[in-house]
Amino acid sequence: MKLVKALYFTSPSCWPGLAILVGQDEQGGLYVKSWMDPEAPPERFFSVEELEAAFGEKLTLTREEEVRR
Repeated sequence: MKLVKALYFTSPSCWPGLAILVGQDEQGGLYVKSWMDPEAPPERFFSVEELEAAFGEKLTLTREEEVRR
């Protein structure tokens, strides 16, 4: 897995100034790392809609950055 983008989302339950960081690979896969279990591998999602279903609320993309290597 090679991440090429960092996507920052907010949601209705996010505290002001905080965001959900999601990595995106070359094929468009979305990855979220657990804060509860830092040793666990990132969970893969196939769409923003799938992410929203997992979080249980609407996500709003606020920033997108290329990952520098």
